[in-house]
Amino acid sequence: MTNLSCWDLIEKGEYYEAIKVADDEYAKTSSSLSLRNKIFAFLITKRFDDVIATCDYLISKESGESESDFKFKGTALWNQNKWQEAIATWKIGVNSKFTDSAGGAEVPLLLYFAAVKTNDVLLKEKAIKSLKKVVKSSKSKNWPGPIGALILKNIDENTLLSYVSTQPSLRAKQLCQANFYIAIQNLENGNIDRANQLIYDILHLAKPAMQKPEFYLCEAIL
Repeated sequence: MTNLSCWDLIEKGEYYEAIKVADDEYAKTSSSLSLRNKIFAFLITKRFDDVIATCDYLISKESGESESDFKFKGTALWNQNKWQEAIATWKIGVNSKFTDSAGGAEVPLLLYFAAVKTNDVLLKEKAIKSLKKVVKSSKSKNWPGPIGALILKNIDENTLLSYVSTQPSLRAKQLCQANFYIAIQNLENGNIDRANQLIYDILHLAKPAMQKPEFYLCEAIL
């Protein structure tokens, strides 16, 4: 019997074993972290219905207090080409109690991505309005606040990348997000080759990048 955790097994690429271990962990501890790690294994193996069911369970269990569950449910829906359902899910996540360290930049950023991909001008305006609110906050210096500043054209790409952590695990996650939204900007500007290169780079980052929803939305840009 393995002593490795669900996340340890994900890092080793043993996704199906990770799912089994997550269930064992949850049975013993009732820790939501085990289920959230299992979501990564579901996403990488494209078990999107299982992602949605697990997120719905967590949303019910925790009264929708964590934006994480809405982010990943929306990501699974997007991968099923249920774009409007994904957008509706992310919109609900904007109001969650527990958000990212910047005070709630990640969900508006996902909505911005959705707006670009669906050519939804109104949604784009709403996403930008939400990002402006976040960027005004003192928390916006925390990640992923600088990405909001990039989208608002308050900083450039090089300045954004200067905020990325040098700590390996954090760096992989932050580069995943930074490169994703730089790719979105290049897509908007018609720089398809650069966008594709950035997505290629994301998909070859270290495994912690898989903890961000943007990792699983890369194919939507290509």
